[in-house]
Amino acid sequence: MITNGSKSFSHPRRGAAYVLVLGASLLVFIIGVSALAAMTVTSEGIDQLNDAQSAEQLAPSGIQWAMTKLSSNTNWRSVYSNNTYGGSIGFGGGTFKWKVRDLSDSNLADDAGDEVQIVSQATVGDAVRTYAATYVHPNSPLELLMSNIHAGADIDIKSGATLQLFEDDELISANGSWKNDGRLEGNARTTSLSGGGGSGTASGTVVTNASTLTMPSSAFVDRLIARATTLTYSGDIDTKLIAPGLNEYDLDAPTGSNIWYLNTGGQDITIKNSRIQGTLIINVGNSKSVRITNRVLIEPDSPSMPSLIVIGNLEIQTDGPSLGLAALLALPLGDLRTTLAATSKPLSESTLSHNFNPPTAPYQGGSDTDKADRYPCMMNGLIYATSDVVFSNTNWVLGLVIAGQDVDVDGGTTAVFHDTIYYDNPPDGMVEYDTSTFVLMNGTWGRIGANDE
Repeated sequence: MITNGSKSFSHPRRGAAYVLVLGASLLVFIIGVSALAAMTVTSEGIDQLNDAQSAEQLAPSGIQWAMTKLSSNTNWRSVYSNNTYGGSIGFGGGTFKWKVRDLSDSNLADDAGDEVQIVSQATVGDAVRTYAATYVHPNSPLELLMSNIHAGADIDIKSGATLQLFEDDELISANGSWKNDGRLEGNARTTSLSGGGGSGTASGTVVTNASTLTMPSSAFVDRLIARATTLTYSGDIDTKLIAPGLNEYDLDAPTGSNIWYLNTGGQDITIKNSRIQGTLIINVGNSKSVRITNRVLIEPDSPSMPSLIVIGNLEIQTDGPSLGLAALLALPLGDLRTTLAATSKPLSESTLSHNFNPPTAPYQGGSDTDKADRYPCMMNGLIYATSDVVFSNTNWVLGLVIAGQDVDVDGGTTAVFHDTIYYDNPPDGMVEYDTSTFVLMNGTWGRIGANDE
């Protein structure tokens, strides 16, 4: 019997094939889901990038928007609150809000000369961008600086009194009324006439119905006080030298300062027989007076700085020389000083037995240790009183005089030479600002962080 040999064959299991197919399908599914997730992430990233770019463009536009709003209202500094955002404004799929802040003292209303920063914050989606820029207003000198004398209220030249100006185009001005029962050698500008203008004479032109002139801001005095050395009140200033190198009124005051502040505590004070070189601010209160009598020489320590500021009333009644005014018109200012010093009424060291130009406080570059020098009896520079100014006796002024209220010329002769340096280079606070115009400070425009807000 022939027996056929048998051959064994191996067949794959069906369950294993199913696993392989399922694994391949799962891999395809995972790849698909991953691709979809990647597409979603990429889409979200693009949206975030677009939002960031939109916010980056919108924030600077908010600064321009703010400037347009502010420029349309010249009183905006009194209307808006410092460093306070307004409501959000919708624009281009996002929103922005803006604020303005005073960088000097956080007070928008007190001084138009302070730098301001406009801040704009834009939000688009989750993106936030903040931009800022710093601006100042352009300014021009106060027009009253072109006057020899200016009154915030009225000017009254009494009978027998003379007010002498020296150039054909020089003038006195008043924001109130004008009355002249004496004599004016010069021109006048006023808003109205009192008593028909008076019975006196004026050699020049009197312009009536003129517009009022802008007065100095409070910042003019406040800023000077902030820079001043405070003196201790000890009564009148009599036979004293007050200069950067020596202060005989208050020997405890540090030397080197050329601005001083003296508060009399509501007491009247007299300045006489003294030399003052610098800026002296005296606060006597609105109802009290600073009286300047006898012989004095008062002048600023540097050009364009004021020489005397009075918070209160000022009475100028020096005992200056009575000279032929016509002859003085041709004198250069340096010769005028010499001429006044050579008269019979100078500030005299020998008469007062006092040295007014020691080595620590030279005069016109010269100093000595004797008591034989003579100085002109005159007041130089810008003189300002917040209330009234009253002239009497014989006074010489080289500069200009400003009164917050009235100017009265009660008697005698007051001669005022105008000094244009104060208009050409006005003191801080003696300018007026165009609050509707903004000038960008170099290097201040740009993006800022949250901590810089």
